[in-house]
Amino acid sequence: MITKAEILRIAGELSLEPIPVAIGKRIPRTFFPTPGPQTGTEAALLTIRRAAHNRQCVLIIYHDYHRLVEPYALRYPATGNELLYVREIEKDGIQSNNIHHPIAYKVDEIDSASISDKTFSPRWEVEL
Repeated sequence: MITKAEILRIAGELSLEPIPVAIGKRIPRTFFPTPGPQTGTEAALLTIRRAAHNRQCVLIIYHDYHRLVEPYALRYPATGNELLYVREIEKDGIQSNNIHHPIAYKVDEIDSASISDKTFSPRWEVEL
């Protein structure tokens, strides 16, 4: 039987570094959605997790801007905010200034999320 470590090594992800600047407690991965009705934030997180698992970019509306991002991690820092760490590729269709380093979005301020047809090769460990 193949172990998870062997699968990750074969996939080339075992050697990826954790996402830099991400602070706070890691949020464990969940592979099955919670049954019952979901809020907008819960539905967005489910979409983001699915995209991260499949290495697909996500289209997010955050602070009234449309953003194309690579999702990497969810964290709970000491401030109490749930943060989504991403690599922002585009902001309203224009290449982002933040493309070379990860940035954090407050999860409760994400208006919506949808999976893009664009895939990505992770720069850092995908924790979602």
